[in-house]
Amino acid sequence: TGEVPEGVLSSPQRVAAAPSVARSERELLEERTYLDTRRVWLAHRDGIEMAVLTDDSDEIPLVDVAKTESTRLLRLEGSGALCRVDDTDIDKVNPSSNDTSSNLIALRQLNESAILHTLRWRYRWGLIYTNAGRNLVCVNPGAGVRSLDISMGMDYFRHCHPSQAPPHPYAVASQARQLVARRRRDQTIVPLGISGSGKTYVTKQVLAYLSTTAPKAKGCKLSSQCVSDVHLLLQSFSGAANFIHDSATRLSIRYTLSFDASGCLIGGDLNTWLFEKSLVSSQGPGGLNFNILYQLWFGADRLLQKELGFLYYSEKAAVLHNSFVPQLASFNEKQREEFKSQWLATCRALGPVGLCKEEPKGLGVILAH
Repeated sequence: TGEVPEGVLSSPQRVAAAPSVARSERELLEERTYLDTRRVWLAHRDGIEMAVLTDDSDEIPLVDVAKTESTRLLRLEGSGALCRVDDTDIDKVNPSSNDTSSNLIALRQLNESAILHTLRWRYRWGLIYTNAGRNLVCVNPGAGVRSLDISMGMDYFRHCHPSQAPPHPYAVASQARQLVARRRRDQTIVPLGISGSGKTYVTKQVLAYLSTTAPKAKGCKLSSQCVSDVHLLLQSFSGAANFIHDSATRLSIRYTLSFDASGCLIGGDLNTWLFEKSLVSSQGPGGLNFNILYQLWFGADRLLQKELGFLYYSEKAAVLHNSFVPQLASFNEKQREEFKSQWLATCRALGPVGLCKEEPKGLGVILAH
């Protein structure tokens, strides 16, 4: 007999893999309530809203369209207003047990309104990560780091079976490493999202997990601290504030980690593409220049500032028509101290990645001109 392909089960195997499970009285009651309900989601330009299908009424609908076979009469649960809408504007509602489902493909009714409702409920409970099949949906990743990452350590995901791991970047990284070791094939993790949505933060989590938990080949110097230093430098030289985030990465980066035949980590490298070089000399709408420029201005010591001619630029800003210097006055003392501490951290990170102690002065000369 031929080998059964992975993920494909014969009929007897399906029965054995998914045995029937007796349901409790509570689950049966919830099922009956769900089948009897006439609740639906109404999608409109301001979002989604719960409504109840109702029979014809003598009231004049707040929102009305021509009565046809494809229209439905609804009563909004929030305001009690009556509306007649088209079928295409309503979606089916899931049972309440699906409100915090950890995987969106497990929803009974898979539609846009149901997905948004589940993500909103999970976010309200501090569950910012949700699976969507093999994909991971992250809602504001940086917001829940304290509540999640402390309780869910790397060791937990390293010893957890992929099918039982909760949604988290560590789980994605763990599964990718296992597939590399088992199938001997390259695996790719692609963070997607708008600028400032948290792609850099999630990438840092994935790399930190792999560099910490993966066994290392002899001579491999890649560590979680090295990953942290590289990210800090990239954030300084390619991060800039915009209307979404105070330090959005304006750089496309490809990280590559290499493993030997036994699954041990050999090393890694990265490639960068800086498409918004104009931020060196100008600001984007509602944003600032690259972080490193402000770090240098507020963080450099007095001697370096004098050598770079910062006092001259400050005095002659109006004459030189320099747009960078005037905006420095808009930063408060707290922001200036933050840039100063970031500059010191950037200088410290230069050593572990192979740059000498004199490098900050050379960088300052380049950036100042």
